[in-house]
Amino acid sequence: RGLDTPLLNLQNNEKHQAGTLFRHFWFLIELYAKSTNKDIDTSPYSYPPELSPYQQALNNWDTADQALLQVLISSMADFHLSNARTPPQDNVLEFDYEERMLFPYEILAFLRIREWANLKNPSSFDHPLMQHPLAQLPATLIEQNNEHFNNVIDKFKKEFPIDN
Repeated sequence: RGLDTPLLNLQNNEKHQAGTLFRHFWFLIELYAKSTNKDIDTSPYSYPPELSPYQQALNNWDTADQALLQVLISSMADFHLSNARTPPQDNVLEFDYEERMLFPYEILAFLRIREWANLKNPSSFDHPLMQHPLAQLPATLIEQNNEHFNNVIDKFKKEFPIDN
């Protein structure tokens, strides 16, 4: 339900360069949908014409083939690094802020969702980015009761209620 909010404004093709940017964002949305057996109609949005390198990861998100996982992760890591730099003024890249450059959160989300689905992940990775300290999943994900965060979620639900 958040795709239609003014916060994201995903229907504005000018802002999102007709889907040529933020493939990692759509990868995470699609990964969630696949892992929960939900359908998301992306036709009204600035959806990328192709999700490379993420499409192959989506198609094989639940594979048991560890060699294939290394290939998928390396491909995503190559894409991440090739789009992780400060762009010239008025340009935008996928990972153009310092805090996103070496933190492959889209790959870590892929691994965590596989973990939650009781799928085996590689114990180590071939790609150098995935050997960086920022590319490590915490041993356990601890859910904390964060009153401020819960207030934000409640406000969002009031401002953008579900129609159905």
